Formats: sequence, C-alpha cells, structure tokens
Amino acid sequence: MLAGKKFYGMTAYGGVNNKGCVFSIDTNGRNYKDLLDFDGTNGEQPWAGVTVSKNKLYAMTIVGGASGNGNIFSIDTNGTHYKDLYDFNGTDGAWPEGSLLLAGKKLYGMTTIGGVLDSGVIFSIDTNGNGYTVLHNFNYTNGGEPHGALTCSENLLYGMTSSGGPFKGGVIFVIDTNGVGYRVIHNFTSQYCNSYGSLLLSNNLLFGMCQGGGSHTFGYVFSVDTGGNWFKDILDLDGYTTGGTPEGSLIISGSTLFGLDQWGGVNSRGVIFSVDSTGSMFHAIHSFNGTDGFSPYADVTLSGNMLYGMTPQGGTKNDGVIFSCSDTATAKITTSVNSTSAISTTVIVYPNPNTGVFTIQSSVASGRSSVEIYNMLGEKVYSQLSTFNSQPSINLSNQPGGVYLYRVIGEDGSTIGEGKMILQK
Repeated sequence: MLAGKKFYGMTAYGGVNNKGCVFSIDTNGRNYKDLLDFDGTNGEQPWAGVTVSKNKLYAMTIVGGASGNGNIFSIDTNGTHYKDLYDFNGTDGAWPEGSLLLAGKKLYGMTTIGGVLDSGVIFSIDTNGNGYTVLHNFNYTNGGEPHGALTCSENLLYGMTSSGGPFKGGVIFVIDTNGVGYRVIHNFTSQYCNSYGSLLLSNNLLFGMCQGGGSHTFGYVFSVDTGGNWFKDILDLDGYTTGGTPEGSLIISGSTLFGLDQWGGVNSRGVIFSVDSTGSMFHAIHSFNGTDGFSPYADVTLSGNMLYGMTPQGGTKNDGVIFSCSDTATAKITTSVNSTSAISTTVIVYPNPNTGVFTIQSSVASGRSSVEIYNMLGEKVYSQLSTFNSQPSINLSNQPGGVYLYRVIGEDGSTIGEGKMILQK
C-alpha cells in the first residue's frame, strides 16, 4: 500500500521468527524497516496487503492468533501500538487471505474458510476492534472460498469466490454493507477459473482476472457491469506471450489496465502487462528473469508513470523482491475524451495524501469541467462545476479520514480521469 512516499506491506515468511513481518520502504528503495515480526500469538503468515488510514495500518493473518485461525490487527505506521483487534475461531471465519476494505469507521473483509458451512464468510468490524459481525456465510452453492478483497460502491459490496456456484468455478456477488440482499450476479462456467484476486470498479464496470479457464486454459481478464450483465472475456492469457495464471488484481489508469501474471513471458517467470479496457493494445511491459523476481502473484501499484510490486521468489537470495518499473510510457496510457479520440493526459491530486485541503490539476480539463469526489461507500461528498478556471483548493477537512475516489468530468459528460486520494487526520 502506497501512502505518501512510503510503501507498507507484509511477507508470509521471514522475519525474526520466520512467520512473516510487516515492513515499510521508501519509493526510492531506501529506509527499509521491519515494523513487526509475527510470532504466532500475534498472527502468522499474512497473505495480502495492508490498509492505511492516517497513521494506522490494518491487516489480517491467515493463521496464528488465539485459536490458530488468523486474526485482524492494527499497528501504527512507525511500528508501535500493535493491537489484536479480533481472533477468528472457525465458526465465525478462518484463514483470511485478502486485504481489508476501510469505509468510514468500519473494516470489511472475507475469510477463505470457516463459518457455518466452512465455505468462508463476509464480515465487518469497527476499526477499534468492536462490533465484529458476520454479514454472510457462504454455502458453496452460492459461492465459496473467497481469496481477495471486497470492492465498495455506494452501500454495496462486490466480490468474487474461487469455487462454488452451479459450475464449481466460483461466482461474482453483491451484498449490502449491512449484510442483506446477497445476490450472485455471475457464475463462472468452468471449475478451473479460480478467481483469487479482487474486483476493480470503474465507470459501472467490474474488471477482474481468473487463474484458469479461457481459450488457452491459462486464465483470462474479464469485465462485467455491476448488474451482472454483459460479461466479456477481454483477454485470454496464453501462458507464453501474454503470461498466465494470475492471482492478483488489476489497476486502471484512464482506459488502460495493469496487472501481473505468475508465469509466461520471455523467461517463463512472470510478466507485468497492460491492456486496454476493451481488450486491445496488449503490452508485455516486463518479463521477469529470476534475478529480478520470479512468479509475482500479488497486486501491482501505479504512482505517476511508475509501477511497483513484489514477487515471492527470485532476487539475489531467491526470497523475493520489491520492484519498480518505469516502462509505462510504452503502455500507451490514455484517457478517452470522446467517442472518436483518445489523448494522453494526466490528472494530478496534490498533495496526496492530504489533510483535506488539496488541488486537482488536469492538462485537458477546462472551466466547464467538473470534479466529483466519493467516499468508499459510494456517497458523493463533493461536486463542483468550473473547478479548473483557476484551480482553487478543494476543502474536505470536514470529512473523516480514509480513501476517497475522485473523478474529473469533461463538459460533454465523459470521464477525463479518475483515481484514489488518501485523506489523513
């Protein structure tokens, strides 16, 4: 997770006790710091990323904790004030493999197994550790064994499971944040789909990846609208040129998607790739060779024109690497301005993170353009026309800290650019 000029992350192994650790590192690769070593009692083997809010990190471990089923914890970004927020006991969930979603003062997440039928649960919990609530028990027929994180829009949570459903290949679902209205909006038709990542929401479309299935059986990239209609396989991975067996999630800049493949590429050790959201203009940005990383299966992060991520193997000691890649210029990062043309553009929020007062700058937005800002529940907290006449500061200091989504809209109603902003208090 990127916050300012620092990355925060976790490893599943290593550290003092070889049970994993929480770390921070500057974006220039300096000042690596081991913030926390897991010892079993405070958790063990985290399998996803951290969530940052103000000076706090929130995350989960797969095993360890009081019952050995994993836990939810918080820790300050400087490595102090560790707090065990909740220990899973099996009946309320076990083995969480995804990240936490922060919306307001609540954290939302999923466990891979556990619950009433041992197929995993969806849960919520207050950031202080109170109010743990099971929102939904998967029963396999409506999905089972989720591995990724939840995605939020308005008061709706979207997610995927890796198995279950009528074809045993997993489902895409939606549920209200209060736990009612669970509904399957898509059933994966192959039991080998194995969707291990999270969904990306952009312009009423959900994007994701499957580890298997597709015309080459090495997985595929897909899109589907939030109503579950118009499911589209936009890129079949071939295990070679386009890579294959992805386990992470996608990110988007303009109309370009970025992701990681575990296998394939020139050296068969994994690929960083980009593809247009329609499935065109595939580009293999980088093929790992082992010495610079091997078999990436996490998410990739984009900041400016730089991509960042991690691999679990490879590097000088074959224990994995943290990498950056600046070759995004060749990936044709574009933003659609109208139906007939696309131009290169940048929408910049600065400072980001901020305390609520910031400026949004765009190279193409005019005085008739506008800005909309939403919280992670999808509630619009700011909307202003003619923002770009003099680029005045926007003041959201009355809003709580957390992650917000911003969108710049042209005078013809098209989206010029969008992204995430962190408000720290």
